[in-house]
Amino acid sequence: MGNRLPYIDGVKILVITDISTSAAALRTGKADFGTVIPADDAKTLMHEVPEFKYTTYMSSYPYVIAMRIDNTELPYGYKKVRQALMMATDFNVLKDGFYGGSAEILAIPVSSEAKGAYMPLEDMPESAQALYRYNPEKAQELLAEAGYPDGFTAKMILWSATITPTWLLFCRICGLRQVSTWSSSPGRQLHSFLLFIPGLIRI
Repeated sequence: MGNRLPYIDGVKILVITDISTSAAALRTGKADFGTVIPADDAKTLMHEVPEFKYTTYMSSYPYVIAMRIDNTELPYGYKKVRQALMMATDFNVLKDGFYGGSAEILAIPVSSEAKGAYMPLEDMPESAQALYRYNPEKAQELLAEAGYPDGFTAKMILWSATITPTWLLFCRICGLRQVSTWSSSPGRQLHSFLLFIPGLIRI
């Protein structure tokens, strides 16, 4: 009888760098599959195209801010600055307000998808849990001890798909004041922020 399995004739993979164009291709049926759709666009797609099939899962590579910790000429070279950045962030507001509850506070180095390696935050030592607990007063104290009582400026290279109106609004509410924006290499944008007045991190 031979091999009677059905085979497709081919697959065309489209590289669409503009996130709005990518979402439009899915919405209009120009594309059959897509990944890494920002939450705002995904909600719009699900509303406008009820028959759209989708799945949600906890990402194994969440968004992170990588810092140079090997250079003490930069703020990040000081442990107290890194601790202050953690304590001045209300992770519950991020989870419930920005991500609508569809997030995990502890997702690095592994998320709960890695069943055999993941340790819930509540099972960790108190010293680790304290870093994820909103404490702007302690954050301000640590910044002052590290020599940055008024905060500091920082430049971040961000993937353009993350720069949504909701994300920028959240940054402003949280006290991350955007002072400039300009293009970098294709697919990326370079943003400069003033970091930060810890007392403004809570919404």
